[in-house]
Amino acid sequence: MLDQAIGLLESTDPPEKSLTAMAYAFRSVGRAWSGLRADALSDLSSATAAAQAAGYPWVDANVRQLGMAIDSTDVTSPDATDGFIEVAETFTALGDAHAAVVTLQFALGLSRVRANGRVQELQRRLLACAKGDASPVTAALMAQEVARTTAEQGGNLLLTTELADALAVLERSGNHRTAAVIRRDIGLAMLDRDERAVAELTLREASARLGHFDPGSAALAAAGLASLHPGSSLAAQLAGLAWACAESGQGVPPTPTTRERLTTLIGPPPATLPEPASAGEALRALLHAP
Repeated sequence: MLDQAIGLLESTDPPEKSLTAMAYAFRSVGRAWSGLRADALSDLSSATAAAQAAGYPWVDANVRQLGMAIDSTDVTSPDATDGFIEVAETFTALGDAHAAVVTLQFALGLSRVRANGRVQELQRRLLACAKGDASPVTAALMAQEVARTTAEQGGNLLLTTELADALAVLERSGNHRTAAVIRRDIGLAMLDRDERAVAELTLREASARLGHFDPGSAALAAAGLASLHPGSSLAAQLAGLAWACAESGQGVPPTPTTRERLTTLIGPPPATLPEPASAGEALRALLHAP
């Protein structure tokens, strides 16, 4: 659909540069998350040129944010935390608190992956931005962040009404990837509490959804599901696909903590991995996802 949109936008006279910039930027992110880095960088170049021609600070900030997100799929790229903060401040100055919240939440995820010591600083900034936006989606993102932070600090995941509401709001708004991450985290919390039936159902659904939207994040869901079937052929297949998803370069790269938990749940990577590039869809096929 984005291909068609870009074709139509490029053919307009006069050209609509702001929409063209956003269309290229969104397609570039999709390609980067699918491991098509060269194609993603080509789209990003087109998006940047169109944004500069449009001359709108909000469009320019969006393209810059998405460009840094693409760079961040390569964990060897320079730390972009300060750049994300600058973009968030631009959105705040332009009156778009929600965009600032989304920007800072992505920076938080990147900070966790890189273990760069800036999580608490970014959380403070995120909380301050969230106070300026009363939208249900922002409230949902904040509920997810509170739950994740509690779990990271050694506490139990807070299965609050706010977190349940967050799941519903995010799915209604079309943010299925973030909703699936919440399902994964709930499933892992149920696994820790030995509530195996609920963990099975929740991790199975999260694995299938993240296999499509975010293979990197699917790894931990698949590992949790594998741990529920010790010694079975299903567990062996899930474990291999979990590690393949972790190495796929697609979606959010696993944090050092995630890799530690993968090893705890399913052991070290097998000598031979399934093909990482197709691991997400292979996981969905294994679980008979529609």
